[in-house]
Amino acid sequence: MSTLVSAARPPRRWNRRRMLKWLAVLAVEFVLVTGVALRELSPYAVIIPGRLERAFKYRDRMPADSGLNGERLDVEVEPGLTLRGWLLHASGALRGTVVLLHGHGSCKESTFALAKLLAEHGYNSLAYDSRGHGESGGRYCTYGYYEHGDCTRYVDEAERRFGPLGPLAIWGQSLGGAVALQTLAADRRFRCGVIESTFASLRGVVQSDAAHWLHYSWAAPVDDALHRAGEIAHFPAGTISPEKAASEVRCPVLLIHGAADARIPASDGERIFRHLTAPGCEWYSVEGADHGDVWRKGGAEYERRMLDFLARNELP
Repeated sequence: MSTLVSAARPPRRWNRRRMLKWLAVLAVEFVLVTGVALRELSPYAVIIPGRLERAFKYRDRMPADSGLNGERLDVEVEPGLTLRGWLLHASGALRGTVVLLHGHGSCKESTFALAKLLAEHGYNSLAYDSRGHGESGGRYCTYGYYEHGDCTRYVDEAERRFGPLGPLAIWGQSLGGAVALQTLAADRRFRCGVIESTFASLRGVVQSDAAHWLHYSWAAPVDDALHRAGEIAHFPAGTISPEKAASEVRCPVLLIHGAADARIPASDGERIFRHLTAPGCEWYSVEGADHGDVWRKGGAEYERRMLDFLARNELP
């Protein structure tokens, strides 16, 4: 009688070559999946700014918390899209009104400290959340394409509701500065503008961001992201150019930029300044200032230059 003896198959060993092969396959798959994800998400990174600053830093902040006397001013700028903001009153005799435009991802409450300074010197402020920001409606940021019309309609409603506001000026920081320049180019009611730390072109700042965060400076993915962002939000994203808008501004502009700005280099501000042709335009470089601390680093000199500039341009 014979006995059948089954021998167990020896375990399959992972040698170095086989392991490297599978690691290479996984690496390729990771790169492909990551590339697809970045391509799909990158347009939304451009046009959805987020509302985190108001949700956390400025939650429930009211004008009275900053020593301001404010009246609520909510304006429907297009069907279903309402901008929420305030008319912040001057202390004493009215000298004029300044529209305050916050930066990307920020909110109206971030401008209350500036509104307090202006109120102490006789100026009203109009401070509102840009579309897609803070409490305002809208999902997408279009970097001035729709926002400059929003600004005009907001001022229209303020004048209708509250009466004459005196001479008008506009102040904008970063994104707000880009909106302000495009507003000044289209709305001749404004006597002057104060523009802080803004970019010369949307394509340039997105390219710079991609190089900083993703460590590449290849133009093709940026152009693709901008093109598809424009399709989603219905605006020509690749053509947004505060630098070009500056050439159409006909009133004085005080252009301020931090000399150490790592987010938007001072060279962007210098490019914009070269396109300003109206008499009375001024360039002010704040030594040692980065993107978000220009006022703090400029201190009393920043305040003096801004207030003097506004005072010189109150009358036609």
